[in-house]
Amino acid sequence: MQTSPFKLFGLLFILALGVLFIISPDSYTHDLFFRIDTAWFFTCGKAWMNGMIPYIDFADSKGPLLWLIYGIGYLLSPHNYLGMFWLSVVLYAFIFYYVYKTAFIFLKDTRHAFFVVLLMIAAFFCKWYHYEIRAEDWAHLFIALLFYHLCRFLYTDEGKSDRHVFLTCFLYGVSMAATLLIKYNITVMLGLLALYVLYALIRERKNILLAVLTFVAGLLLVMVPFYLYMLSAGNLDAFIREYFLNTMQTIDSFNNSSMYVKEWLFLTYDPLYVVLFTVCCAGALMMAHRVRRYKYFFLLSFLAFYAIAIHHSSSYRIQYMCICLFFPIWLCIGSVGYLQEKYAASSRRILCMTSSVLILYTLFSNMFTQGYVNQDLFFMNNDGRQWYYEAAYYMSQVKKPTIIYYTSMEKGIGTPVDALPGTRYWSSQMGATQEMLDSQLDGVRKGTADFVLASDFAQPLAMTDSILQAAGYHQVHEHEFNNTHQVLYSKHALRPLPQDFRVSSWDVLLKRKIFK
Repeated sequence: MQTSPFKLFGLLFILALGVLFIISPDSYTHDLFFRIDTAWFFTCGKAWMNGMIPYIDFADSKGPLLWLIYGIGYLLSPHNYLGMFWLSVVLYAFIFYYVYKTAFIFLKDTRHAFFVVLLMIAAFFCKWYHYEIRAEDWAHLFIALLFYHLCRFLYTDEGKSDRHVFLTCFLYGVSMAATLLIKYNITVMLGLLALYVLYALIRERKNILLAVLTFVAGLLLVMVPFYLYMLSAGNLDAFIREYFLNTMQTIDSFNNSSMYVKEWLFLTYDPLYVVLFTVCCAGALMMAHRVRRYKYFFLLSFLAFYAIAIHHSSSYRIQYMCICLFFPIWLCIGSVGYLQEKYAASSRRILCMTSSVLILYTLFSNMFTQGYVNQDLFFMNNDGRQWYYEAAYYMSQVKKPTIIYYTSMEKGIGTPVDALPGTRYWSSQMGATQEMLDSQLDGVRKGTADFVLASDFAQPLAMTDSILQAAGYHQVHEHEFNNTHQVLYSKHALRPLPQDFRVSSWDVLLKRKIFK
């Protein structure tokens, strides 16, 4: 007997809230600095909500649905990431819900299915692969939704009804379109499942034409509104060029076939690869042993995702491998099912202890980076906080300032002061093409931004300083942070920093508005 969906979702919402409140960098418990993807996507969403046109006034290698989500987060809370925090709580409540529903298909018991959700917390937020809410997290919602319906179709009698089969095809189309508008390599991963789904439809003697039509209907439901917007805004060509063509070039600039082979060879010794691959394959084999039909679905689906996920530079593999963090679900279901069958009397006690230990470890480990307490926790009053808010103070003296991160990546220092991109390529992308570099430099020389943040990461600051001074900029703030020398430049005459300027831990925890 299943729990009421509303009660279940409420419980999972509280669970997601408790976990993310402690570990999410977007939460009340973390400061605004020390950001990577969150700051980048937030700036894109903010720019869009302020009337700038995606892929023309600002551009990055992600899709417009992701920016729309962050734009909503900006509207909810414009000067910090709390809007994104609450959206991510809702996100993971839904992900946990579909994890539970998937587990219930195989376990037929509410409590054991809930234990699978608890165990999956350790997978989704494993410190090895996951630091902040990324594009992959938002894609996980559509992965969890689709896999639940696919499992229901493949492994239950009621799931083979025409109504559910065509609903599954429709949601397949929705998921393909949504991931295409978030990060399109994930769409390729989902697309590889199509052959297996087609095989199952033929085996079950379903109407293939109607299945394809419902799939296309789901695809169009998501795609058409964005298509119409781009037609009206005149950025459809720019979208195709920036999101697909330029992104492929940035990936190709630091990827090649030898690197791809090298990534597979990491399976022989790198624990990052070995653990994930072993856990997911072992779970797939356990599930194959539990079912009578479609035994290879679990393994083939994981391999499809894994094969695409590793196609990148090894220096940045962590953020790419996190898309595979859904697949430990098979080991969780298989293990819980084994305990349910072999140790019925004590299984719940064993699972309660195991899940408690894993969740506590996950929460604790996410508070540390390389053995040190995370610098952005609200009680860590350190140099990072000092640098961040001092730079933001200078920027706050200009209404809706614009900024370029020259030879540097988006740091989010403009988040508390409503800063916007100062040029299309306002932040330096990994693997940036020469066109991107030239365009950013052109924006700097023309003085299109109120502020420029430069660092010695890509080139000596002496070279950067001469370029910026020639463009009419002057230094207003500099700091050494994380072994990188960073300098903020401005075109404006600004007030000096007050001697008594400080941001307290209470300001950070309560997310008080620092700048009026």
